[in-house]
Amino acid sequence: MTPRATPLAPDDRRTAILAALVPLLVERGGDVTTKEIARAAGIAEGTIFRVFPDKAALLMAAAEEAINPSGGEESFHAVLAEIPDLRDRVVFVAGRVLDRMRLTMAVMVAVRPHLAAKFHEAHEQGQKAPLGPPPFMVK
Repeated sequence: MTPRATPLAPDDRRTAILAALVPLLVERGGDVTTKEIARAAGIAEGTIFRVFPDKAALLMAAAEEAINPSGGEESFHAVLAEIPDLRDRVVFVAGRVLDRMRLTMAVMVAVRPHLAAKFHEAHEQGQKAPLGPPPFMVK
């Protein structure tokens, strides 16, 4: 049995779950189970579904976190402000962009089959499936 997780506010619990999930998606892909996610986050599996309505929503949130990490802009600017030399700043920015692109691509490749399945499911049910990228991708 999983030990009881420390009580957290819903937003903090969401952040903790996503912090555990994103590396799992990079390592294992989209076939990671909610049981594995819960174990990595140190919570019970049911806790995931108190924060996310289903696995598809969880994976979409992970994709959004990979693309637009919470606190990412602030931490980026804080580190950049500490680098006085222009060349070093450019090297830092290029490295950060490359790292973020690799992470984003790995997560999106893991999430893509689930997004496609959701699209096809809506189509089969006669519902109009949204076309184009999710809103968080076009900010």
